[in-house]
Amino acid sequence: MLSLSMINAQQNNVGINTKTPQGALHIDPQKNTPASGSTDSQTKDDFIVTNTNGWVGIGNLSPKVRVDLRNPENDNALAVGDTNQTAAAAGKGAIRYVVDGLTGHIEYSNGVEWVRLKNTQTTKSVVIATKTSPKSAMYEAGGNASSQNPSCTIATSMSGKCYIDGIPNRTSAFLTDWTSKVDNNVGGSFDPTTGIFTANREGTFTATFTFATESGKLRSYTTYTNQIEAIWRVYNAAGTEINSVKCANTFPSDSRDDNNTSGSVKVGSSCTASIKLNPGEYIRPALWVDLIWDNDPVPNYNTTQSGGASLYNNLTIVEN
Repeated sequence: MLSLSMINAQQNNVGINTKTPQGALHIDPQKNTPASGSTDSQTKDDFIVTNTNGWVGIGNLSPKVRVDLRNPENDNALAVGDTNQTAAAAGKGAIRYVVDGLTGHIEYSNGVEWVRLKNTQTTKSVVIATKTSPKSAMYEAGGNASSQNPSCTIATSMSGKCYIDGIPNRTSAFLTDWTSKVDNNVGGSFDPTTGIFTANREGTFTATFTFATESGKLRSYTTYTNQIEAIWRVYNAAGTEINSVKCANTFPSDSRDDNNTSGSVKVGSSCTASIKLNPGEYIRPALWVDLIWDNDPVPNYNTTQSGGASLYNNLTIVEN
């Protein structure tokens, strides 16, 4: 129950904590707003419903729109929360705040679906790197090259015999030891040692990497196919693989004769993918090749230099 001493009626206006209400309803919590000449500091906590059109002002005695919170004192934040309503049920123009992982975002209803409101000024991630190191990190039991170790796993790939010079034959391996050229470390973080790119926020990233071997002889026997695969592997924050994108291609088998006496070719591949990542999820470039005989040496990367960068081994990740 409100005390009569707190409520005043003047010319059909109702005032609470004020004897001079300036609208159909005027609440002055601090009891400090005069009948005229009020300051922004005095009105910043006032609530008013105008007696002309019923518009509401909060901290503003002269609302310019149906609900007006503007006051130069800057205590004008408007808080909204989430809703389980569909966009159709909420109706066109409804807004909500959706908590998403470590961050959140505003959505509005167009009457059919909730549409995310994006900040066009957000700085996007850009990573550019080149690989001039011969290193690879095997992470699965291998095929038949002498250097392969069947005990290699993702956890052990960067240590011991699993970390080798060159490209292992018929054995899955990560491309490691990159040199960063550009990395603004905003939407994601890139580790050049492992080649891992981790998302700092939800987003879609377009990722590309290329690699090539040194010139060498490919087997020419018609019973075999020379195959090379470039793979983007996708992991959740716990390190479990949740997706992969494989780009595979073959090469002609006529780069040498049956006696290993002729022919030479640079063999390479590339892979480009658009990948949706949540905070903490990450991607990593990998390869698998079947190019050489069992007793042939492991081929090396072509690390030809051009202004401090490799001509063939490159990586680019851009946030969309």
